[in-house]
Amino acid sequence: MENATTITIGCNDVIVRMSCNHSPFIAHVREHIRPLVLDETDKTPDINININWQETEKQFPLLAKAEEKGAHKIGKRLFRVKEGLLWTDITRRKYFVLLLSLDGETLNVNYDHYFELPERKLEKNPDYRTKKYFSLLKYFFYLPLIWYNEHFRQRYLLHASGVSLDGRGVALGGVGGVGKTTTCVGLLTQENSRLLSENLIFYDDVNYYQLYEPIRLDDYSVRILGDQQSVISPAEFPGGTRPKQLFHVNPDCRMDSIPASVMILPEFAPEGDSAALSAAKAANLLENYNMLTREVNDYYWFAGTFNLLRPEVSPLREGFRAMEKLLEKVPAYHLYVDRSAGVAPVVETIDQLAKGVE
Repeated sequence: MENATTITIGCNDVIVRMSCNHSPFIAHVREHIRPLVLDETDKTPDINININWQETEKQFPLLAKAEEKGAHKIGKRLFRVKEGLLWTDITRRKYFVLLLSLDGETLNVNYDHYFELPERKLEKNPDYRTKKYFSLLKYFFYLPLIWYNEHFRQRYLLHASGVSLDGRGVALGGVGGVGKTTTCVGLLTQENSRLLSENLIFYDDVNYYQLYEPIRLDDYSVRILGDQQSVISPAEFPGGTRPKQLFHVNPDCRMDSIPASVMILPEFAPEGDSAALSAAKAANLLENYNMLTREVNDYYWFAGTFNLLRPEVSPLREGFRAMEKLLEKVPAYHLYVDRSAGVAPVVETIDQLAKGVE
């Protein structure tokens, strides 16, 4: 087992080594991605993430590299330095400085971060620190992981839920608020069902892959599970995360990847129904759904700088081609969801579509 300031994470076949001089943050990471944490310390990492965490003073030692011989400015907040790229001010996060480099196919990301603790916010919300850890995890872990998958594993990001139904890979892709999570939970009540991811997945031209996060469930979604509630267990964060609580899905109800069998695009409608989509139309819709999703937009913005490390590669273009190839092999359907009818008819329709029964 590693010490309190270092953690090794395995997501599919990508190994991440994260170090941070603030042990409570590492403890938060350990709980958030509990199933991905590895006890082995001898794994060779594909991604090294080092976080210099400051709370008492706004100190950013990495900024000194912008003054070194050979450093030159290539943009408002970007420098080329001897080691790679220096990103001096992330506009969507305060008090970040990043040093990015590639050593062959190993990504190295070094952060200087000042963690601000406003007293007035702490007075109003004693769990402010924990909630900020939650939001920071996106920048410190998920966005570099997604970038690495797209560049070195040719797996691309999709705003979708992914489920295995008796060995058939089902993806539910759409905009936020269209019921993907509720439907995903409903599918987990089916025999021989397993979860890949509830919010974001990876895909290539053959398979769907997990991008693990705890699943966000309200009381209604938990009740949907009925006597299957044993498939989940609460994530143990101080103070919880109400009104939606975070849950881990138990190991025998998860999987890392599954061959794709069907792509479902749910949409609320006055009456329940389904309609086949052409590969081209489905790919275009999914591309637009991604653009309408904040998490994916944050990734595109973040990756814009990282992509300068490998300008010969265009993940956006390659990802769209992979989706087109995937949808030439597997059927895609618009699923019209009548909310008043409940979850059961939706689950039954998806099960039939996954079996190839329209």
